[in-house]
Amino acid sequence: MTPRWRRDCALWRREPPPPSQGTEGIAWLCVAPRDEIKGGSFYLDRKPQTKHIAGPFFSEGRRTKNSEAEVDAMMEALAAAVAK
Repeated sequence: MTPRWRRDCALWRREPPPPSQGTEGIAWLCVAPRDEIKGGSFYLDRKPQTKHIAGPFFSEGRRTKNSEAEVDAMMEALAAAVAK
């Protein structure tokens, strides 16, 4: 459990889940029927949660946004890193 995770759980006003509960959630996602899963969603307690950041590379949404130029620069940096 990282200090940031503990801080975030305190902000949510819930105790951090034990490791067994976290692994249960991952296992459930692996075997859940496709029609019960929303692609790209963040799940907590088997329910999709509201995201604070939306869009590829944070290009949409109300809070954090990147311009198309920033997204293009990041994609170029990724391509260069993979080519090494």
